[in-house]
Amino acid sequence: MKEGRAKRLGKVIPYKRSELRSVEIIEGLCAKLSSYGTYKRIPRETQLRKLSEMADSDKADSEQRKRDQGAFERHCERLVEEQEQDIIRAVRAPPPVPLVLGGHAASLTPH
Repeated sequence: MKEGRAKRLGKVIPYKRSELRSVEIIEGLCAKLSSYGTYKRIPRETQLRKLSEMADSDKADSEQRKRDQGAFERHCERLVEEQEQDIIRAVRAPPPVPLVLGGHAASLTPH
């Protein structure tokens, strides 16, 4: 049998625009919410804020924080599932082309 070089079928897709990268981003997206907690300093408004940036007095107790984080992750997972195709398209799209007009930066996304 004659040895030869294997030939690649199809084109090489850069990792930054690959389906694998899209999947990895989607899988890790909601897990990052574990570093956030509810922040209720403003009356009648609940915000998310990084726990590392909150004073201890502003943090919920550990049981409430666990419940909140579970709720954040479930909500995030629902949103990601609903928007999955849009997220994949955004990750796989070519980067915008920088453009400077009259000294002001803008960007164009090639089609």
